[in-house]
Amino acid sequence: MFKIIKLIAPLFILIALNNNIFAADISNCRSCHAVSRIDNNHNFKCISCHLLEKYRSVINSHKNIIKNPSSLKYAGILCAKCHKSDIKNLSGSLHGTLAGAIAITRYIWGAQSSLMPEYGIMTAGKIKKLPDHSLKPGKKPSTLVNDFLRRKCLRCHLYNDGTDDKIGASGLYRGTGCAGCHMKFGQNGSYEGLDSLMKGKKVYSETHKFLKIPPMANCLSCHNTEFIGTDYKGLFPHDYAYSFNSPILPSGNFPNSIYGTEFHHLISDIHYRKGLTCVDCHRKTDAMGDGNFYSSEMEKGAVKVSCDSCHGGFGSKPDLKWVTYKNGNYYFKSVEGDSYRIKRFKTIMPHEPFHKNLACSACHSAWQNENYGLNLFRDDKAKYKMWKNLTSQEDPYLENFLNRVLKETNENISLVKPEMPDRITGKMYDGIWYSGWIMRRWNYFTLGMTDYGKIKILRPLFEYRLTYVDKTGNLIINNVGKINGKAMKGNVSYDPHTTTLYGKSCQSCHENRYILNKKKLEKKATVVRLFYGHVIHGSNLPKEVLKKMQSNFYKKTAAKRFYKKDVR
Repeated sequence: MFKIIKLIAPLFILIALNNNIFAADISNCRSCHAVSRIDNNHNFKCISCHLLEKYRSVINSHKNIIKNPSSLKYAGILCAKCHKSDIKNLSGSLHGTLAGAIAITRYIWGAQSSLMPEYGIMTAGKIKKLPDHSLKPGKKPSTLVNDFLRRKCLRCHLYNDGTDDKIGASGLYRGTGCAGCHMKFGQNGSYEGLDSLMKGKKVYSETHKFLKIPPMANCLSCHNTEFIGTDYKGLFPHDYAYSFNSPILPSGNFPNSIYGTEFHHLISDIHYRKGLTCVDCHRKTDAMGDGNFYSSEMEKGAVKVSCDSCHGGFGSKPDLKWVTYKNGNYYFKSVEGDSYRIKRFKTIMPHEPFHKNLACSACHSAWQNENYGLNLFRDDKAKYKMWKNLTSQEDPYLENFLNRVLKETNENISLVKPEMPDRITGKMYDGIWYSGWIMRRWNYFTLGMTDYGKIKILRPLFEYRLTYVDKTGNLIINNVGKINGKAMKGNVSYDPHTTTLYGKSCQSCHENRYILNKKKLEKKATVVRLFYGHVIHGSNLPKEVLKKMQSNFYKKTAAKRFYKKDVR
């Protein structure tokens, strides 16, 4: 009997240690972690947020600790008691699902017949979760689009912390779920708060503190480069190629990149220069949704604020939901409490009735992002040397991967497996998605009509040419830019966040050859064709508008403005 006990005793001890039977109670987190209270509204014990209820009775390990209780994986369980409607609205919103952008891309690639959203990052109401990689790549772009979205396109969403395989870049680190907006993350993604045990560790918020007002840096961790956001600060992204790097500093080094790339520094938005941040205009329902379903942010009502809200417009006064009226003036109060006197819209030239359907930003934007021809190359074969001058593609994982692989010897470089992570699940899959724009510019623009009749600037954001090489080196898709004769491209209407006090000249539109001489230019200049494509959730300017733009009425009106006298 004694021998049997002697034999099984070590086994029992191992099982006990493995299951923490003899481990000390560590429920008093603050005995080790000098963590500050997250805010006055969440005055709870640590375990109320960082442990599911079923694990709270006996706590003798860190095994079940939840790093970020506000992630959307747990928010519905841990936060729903107080924030149920907020979580529901956010989960089904365009911000939460990215369903609008996914629908546009899948439509252009021939994977769905309409622009109506069908898929999102996660299931939400009638939106289904974006299909995985089970579809075998073939000769049609539609067989690759889900893989492209998951591994190349969808790096910014509320389930992703800005890193891939713990690789991030300055400005891109962020939290997931609620923390994505309401907790501050430093440029390098490390914790710098009071807890000495966590100091310097990645990826954590800079401090253990909820912020009622999201800082602009949090918005820009996703809304950067070719997307609205960094343009507000006057930043225009460089082309990818090494030759476009910023001028060398006196130290002999290039400036540090941010958001995964380098930028030209242009004029910033006047509202930014006055001190306003993103959330001064884009309040809760813009960011978290209002419970309604929208096909895209271009749909009327999806974005709640407009220039008219504060400045008034044709036949409308400033909205008292946004501003206050005092002693003959309107005032706007920022979320930080600063007060600004509003410059009112006046019905003077060029604010004439014939411009009432023209978006304010069409005239009052200093410049706009123009991104032409996104060339995509999925390569399943280990061929890396041709990318030595194009390692920077606004993709920290890919940049780090290429820089590491290109240091390998000729014998070893072909042995490195080409793979990238799924930006939704984090799992690695075969093949690398490379990319490069034909060009990025800010000088020319075209105009189009939205579905609700507003004339806005168009931008060629969704322009694709696709190549695919399988792992044996076979060229499956060769520089395809059309599907059934229809170009894989689409223009979207938008409001550049580069607002200026003074508008563009009349000639910018009325003498704009890219708007008025479309067919003539397309025949003569190949590059000009890049400007045109199917208008997503809108249309090209109708003939009657183009006719008015070149009419004698315009010419006489413009002449009066310039010469300030009667022109007959």
